[in-house]
Amino acid sequence: MSNKIIYQITTRPLPIDEFIMVNDFIDHWIFGTISDSVNNNIDRNEEIQRFREWLEKLQAADFNNKGDVFVIPPGGKETYFMRAFSNFKETIKKAADITFEDFVGISDCFLLIYQMNNSYCDKNGTYVSSDEFGTIPFDEFMRDAETGKKYYINGIVYYHS
Repeated sequence: MSNKIIYQITTRPLPIDEFIMVNDFIDHWIFGTISDSVNNNIDRNEEIQRFREWLEKLQAADFNNKGDVFVIPPGGKETYFMRAFSNFKETIKKAADITFEDFVGISDCFLLIYQMNNSYCDKNGTYVSSDEFGTIPFDEFMRDAETGKKYYINGIVYYHS
């Protein structure tokens, strides 16, 4: 159980009064599936800096000076998914050795399926939530993001899982 982040990412900057807040998640599907609470007791600048460092380390995004606008550069998606792809391929190799007995019984089969799905799209990690994109895992956002397009970080909330 830990705190994770939901970033409100859009293709245009939003006024502060349109930033996501806790109230936006009261009757949201996120409760009971991946989260048991949401809070906005957060240092927005600090979280933007962490987000920036994470994506820049992966060479998956270029940011403006303030850090609240980013662009996916050519090759950014590839570098972002490189490690996940490697984990996905390793899991497939392990899954190839599953026997029929493993499949019908209690075994590592369930864990391997979870690891394969999680490598493809981490549904227990960082999320994006906006009217523009809906509420989706960040991996899904990255798959659909357009190279060279500006994306704005607006509101940020924690969710607890």
